[in-house]
Parts: sequence; structure tokens; C-alpha cells
Amino acid sequence: MTVKKYFDRKSGYYRWIFSIPIIRYFEMKELETIGPAPDVKNRKVIDVGCGYGRYTKLWSKRGAALVIGVDISSRMIKKSGEKYNFIQADALHLPIKDRSFDVCTCIGMLNYYSDPGEFIKEAKRISKELVLTFPKRSVIGRVYSYISGIKIYLKTEEELKHILNPLSVEYKIKSCAGLTWVVHGRLPDTSPPD
Repeated sequence: MTVKKYFDRKSGYYRWIFSIPIIRYFEMKELETIGPAPDVKNRKVIDVGCGYGRYTKLWSKRGAALVIGVDISSRMIKKSGEKYNFIQADALHLPIKDRSFDVCTCIGMLNYYSDPGEFIKEAKRISKELVLTFPKRSVIGRVYSYISGIKIYLKTEEELKHILNPLSVEYKIKSCAGLTWVVHGRLPDTSPPD
């Protein structure tokens, strides 16, 4: 099953699952780990793999000048029930001009890519700063992958470094609630000197 078909089919399920108290707890732990990074106030943010817009709404509430949510599933976007800016697109082929955004966030999407480096290259093309999450190798991750019926790619910290090091990203990796890695990356300034 493709990721798009999976999320089109499971769009209502995800809205429900994130209302369960234990899931909300882990989501809040993830948010605490992300913490003040990124500073989105008065900045342009693109939230790729936005689903029904949980983080899209958060970045807007934190004062972003512009927030665009992108998801491959039109049904997930429709579940947002909000009047935010959403685009349906494939994360590996974003219809966005180079360096159009200050920050690119990708929370809970890279689980579904065997090679997240391809997305990171695309995120680098459109933004200056990255906030990404990856599921850790864990029993819970393996159980979730089995129950959900879709392959989830779990990572160790070393595997993340192996992915990130060749991509010219200055990054920090934080552990989150034992289940997730949060990567905050800044891209080298490539603008010509004044």
C-alpha cells in the first residue's frame, strides 16, 4: 500500500488517535523536546507532512508571518477543519521556489521513507532551517508498524548521523520520550556577501 493511500484511508483514525490521553502525553513530550526551536516569530514556515495541521496551527499561534502546510493526502488536509494555507503535494517534489521559507518542519512523516536523505535535500532547497523527527528503534515502533500495516523505518542515532553528515547540515539531535529523535538543523548561508 502506498503512503498516500494509507493516509487517505486512515485520515479519521489519526484525528482520533491523537485525542487519546497517552498519545497526547507523548506528543506533548515531543513538543517540549522541540521546545523553542524553531523560533518562528515573524518567519515563513512550511510544515511538510502536516496531516490535519496540528503543527501548522501551532506555528501560526507562535507568531509565524506565514505558515503553509503540505501533505500528500487531500483527506488528511480536509480533516484540519481550519482555514490555514494547505497544499497537496509529494514531499519529494514540492512546488515551492528555492529558499522561499525560513523554516521547514517535518514532524512524524519521515517514518515512512526508507531514504529520508532525499526529502532533506528537498527541504534544504526550499528553506534555511530544518526541524525533523524520526522514530527510534524500539519495541513500540515495531509494534506500531505491525499494527498499522505500513512499513515504518526506525532509526538509531548513528543511522541519523550517517544520513545527515553528507548533506552539509549543521545539526543537533535530541532524544524525545524514548520514542523519537528530534533533529534541528541550520543550513549554511549561501548568499553572496554584501
